[in-house]
Amino acid sequence: PTLGFQRVIQRAIMHVQSTSNGKKEVTGANVLVAIFGEKDSHAVYYLQQQGVTRLDVVNFISHGIRKDQAEPAKHGDGNAEGEGGDGKESPLE
Repeated sequence: PTLGFQRVIQRAIMHVQSTSNGKKEVTGANVLVAIFGEKDSHAVYYLQQQGVTRLDVVNFISHGIRKDQAEPAKHGDGNAEGEGGDGKESPLE
């Protein structure tokens, strides 16, 4: 493994160990956040080109908050017809 890969994995492990929630498993989400610690990473460069920041990833993982919404999604708060809207909903939902 490369030195960058080792640093990312170590960073993710240290983050999981430092949390007080008792989890002992490093997930892909932990690794994704740790990747943002690499300054010369192609992955970070391309994520930033798309407007994705470390804070965006952490907010989504921790709270389910997307960058384009102020609070977590609530079900059943649509209009009276039950459909419609501005058409800007995420295609992944």
